[in-house]
Amino acid sequence: MPWKLHLPSSRANYSAAANLGSGDEPARTRYRPRVVWSEQLHRRFVDAIAHLGGIDRTSPERIVEFMNVEGVTRAAVASHLHKYMLYLKKMEDYVS
Repeated sequence: MPWKLHLPSSRANYSAAANLGSGDEPARTRYRPRVVWSEQLHRRFVDAIAHLGGIDRTSPERIVEFMNVEGVTRAAVASHLHKYMLYLKKMEDYVS
């Protein structure tokens, strides 16, 4: 059973472009809510990276699979992974 991520049911702010669309369905329902990386969710992300052999030896697909969290997409993990790698590089440069 996957771990459940509680996402807000609707997004409060939509851009004007998000409301443009064609068809019967409002455009905003086609967008997934953004993932809010809580401390617990980020810890699960970091644990997945460590378990899968490190940041250089894994991929967003493998992290998503290992995390097994409903609502977390490959795109969200890829973005968070990129930001996390930038953060680690910044900390490395700061220490040296």
